[in-house]
Amino acid sequence: MPGLARRPAAVTGRRPYPRQLTQAWARAVYQDDPTGRHVDGIRYRSAYNSGLALALWDSEEHVVVVQDAAGAEQDFALRHRQMLGRLEAAMAARHIVITLLDPADCPQCGTDR
Repeated sequence: MPGLARRPAAVTGRRPYPRQLTQAWARAVYQDDPTGRHVDGIRYRSAYNSGLALALWDSEEHVVVVQDAAGAEQDFALRHRQMLGRLEAAMAARHIVITLLDPADCPQCGTDR
């Protein structure tokens, strides 16, 4: 993928690395430009079942919201009825428990679309 850096093979094993260290790696890639060219993010193995994950930086202006055939935006809150079941299934497969908060208890939560 153009613009994405991959972590070196030496650090992609299943051994967990301390968060402080992984944050330092991400900061170094973002700030120090070790590849000699612009990097939009990194692709790495996550701590959850060694699945692939992406970390993208400064990408807001490049995000495109998918639309259905009628032109309706398909940008849904994770607790939306069309998304929640998918999220729960994906997390259960990874043995990750999710807990929903009442939006009234979360000052940063918006309303479902």
